[in-house]
Amino acid sequence: MEENNKIKLNDSIWANLEYQLANHLLNEAFVNPNLNHKIENSEIVYHYTTLESFISILESQSFYFTNLNYLNDRKEYDHGVDIILDTLKLHTHNEVSESKLKILTYVEKNLESVHKSTRYIACFSKNGDLLSQWRSYGNQGKGISVGFKTSDLEYFDGGFINCMNIEYREEFQRKIIYEIIKIILDYFENIKSSIDWIDYNYELLVSKSIVQILEEFISNFKDPSFDEEKEFRLEYKIDENINENDNSKLFFRSNGSLIIPFYKIEYVDKNDTHSIESNYKKLPIEKIIIGPSLDYDLNKNSIEIFLSKLGYKNIEIIQSKIPYRI
Repeated sequence: MEENNKIKLNDSIWANLEYQLANHLLNEAFVNPNLNHKIENSEIVYHYTTLESFISILESQSFYFTNLNYLNDRKEYDHGVDIILDTLKLHTHNEVSESKLKILTYVEKNLESVHKSTRYIACFSKNGDLLSQWRSYGNQGKGISVGFKTSDLEYFDGGFINCMNIEYREEFQRKIIYEIIKIILDYFENIKSSIDWIDYNYELLVSKSIVQILEEFISNFKDPSFDEEKEFRLEYKIDENINENDNSKLFFRSNGSLIIPFYKIEYVDKNDTHSIESNYKKLPIEKIIIGPSLDYDLNKNSIEIFLSKLGYKNIEIIQSKIPYRI
């Protein structure tokens, strides 16, 4: 293409190119077998919590989203980064142009940026009665497992929430990363000659785009050893575009050794008429499992009274079947 027919790159043009890339990747997700791996879905997902947090969540009708860096599995992102580094080696071992090799080198150098997370996570499990979850999140079995309807877990006040299933199968994680990098490299290679890149570093820009998109995916990845959790997540990402940094929703708690930042995001019931008489925007609770170390009968009675006060009806309440007592 003649030089004078090229599109002069600027911030607006670049934003449009990235938008088109996002749509391209979305289309590929439906047709590309290396991206389209089925994950078992669940109509109900469970949040394990203490009795105190259970009361607070329902009284505020809010979910608590913890900063990703402060979750129990602190090496989560390290696992995703390791997968990316291994996959980059596969690309560089193949015959790639000098330009693509430079892009991949930039990607490797900029991976540390994924640790500077502005992502906040609310965690759930597809298994509502799991011993490891009671021990880790349910106060050693003296807590509550609350089942929520997944199809309604996207209605929140003033923010976009991303729903995601966690991928534990490492072979698929590697395929996904490899394919995403290939698609992005090919996408920019195809349009490279139509753009005037003067005043812009082509390789650096493409590498940043790759890192940004990979960051979206590796928060879905966990080590295979955590597979029994069958985790489902809600993610609230601060990006100043869709979700702004609203300090009124930012809170802090302590676990004894760390001060942990979290966002408290109010749920908006899609069926709520928002009438003056409506005091609560009810969370989509389907089921409650009382922990194996609690007095079942007394807690069932008090939970029913509590739910009734908040306007909930016909919530199934059952006892954990795990023979675990403290």
